[in-house]
Amino acid sequence: MVLWLSENDVAEAIRGSVSELVGQLDRACRSETGWDSHPRIRHALSSGTFQYMGAVVPEERAMGIKTYVGSPEFGHQGVVALFDLDSRKLLSVMAADMLGRWRTGAASAVAALHLAKRDSVVFGLIGSARQAETQLAALISVCEIKRAKVFARDHDRLATFCRKAEEEHGITVVPVRTPREAVSGSDIVATATPAREIVLHGSFIDGPCLVNAVGANHPGQQEVDPDAFRMADLVVVDDLEQAKAECGDLIQAVGEGAIEWDDVLTLKSVASGSNSLRTGLSIFESQGIAAWDVIAASFVYRRCVDRKLGIEVPLKAED
Repeated sequence: MVLWLSENDVAEAIRGSVSELVGQLDRACRSETGWDSHPRIRHALSSGTFQYMGAVVPEERAMGIKTYVGSPEFGHQGVVALFDLDSRKLLSVMAADMLGRWRTGAASAVAALHLAKRDSVVFGLIGSARQAETQLAALISVCEIKRAKVFARDHDRLATFCRKAEEEHGITVVPVRTPREAVSGSDIVATATPAREIVLHGSFIDGPCLVNAVGANHPGQQEVDPDAFRMADLVVVDDLEQAKAECGDLIQAVGEGAIEWDDVLTLKSVASGSNSLRTGLSIFESQGIAAWDVIAASFVYRRCVDRKLGIEVPLKAED
């Protein structure tokens, strides 16, 4: 039997256990056990793209693949297929949207654990869509954030986001009029937009901070300008080869000579080593890698089994 998990099942499994998901990702990053994570492959369609990526994660005794389609007309739809590494059995097929949002938020929280100032209390957020929600919630699960400043172009959605976030997290969440206001004076900043134009300029940064850039995962997208990379003391990515292929921010920065690829570290090397920096500017460029999807899917699967969530479906006739 294979366990089918809907978006609601995934959300229920993670609700109230975000810090545990962050902890699982952090342990995997710090482990000496490596993973075999294959970068995303994109196929262009007449409208949108078909994409897939896979990984084997021995630490979790799991392997899996995520595949999804994105288009302007239909949005994003996809699934993660999770396999047991020892038995080679297909354990679960689960909806991928909620899982992807939470694994991205959790990865940013792991970056904060290793790169942000320990006394970080102010969070600047550019973007107020669904990815922004998980960025805030995951960060709050590991940091003593007291105040969040949020900028977004859609003023109605921004106001709704701030009101709901205050009610849910019990911190001060205020809308601001410009990206500069969101960045200035913040200890940690996240950019979570589909922007094709820069939203965070180096001139906005006026003190030590961590920037988690999670929106630009296509060569044609850019959130952070090259000047910010010139200023940075540490630049970190989730996977170097994937960043070279699709991180628009870094591709542009390297092209302009603001930084060299040889200067870029991976989050796994930072988490498991001594390269962390808490006194200057660090930038974490998050593209989203298959290993994190497998780790998050394994976490969700176990919680759903414990909570008896999902629907068991037969894979073979004898099931």
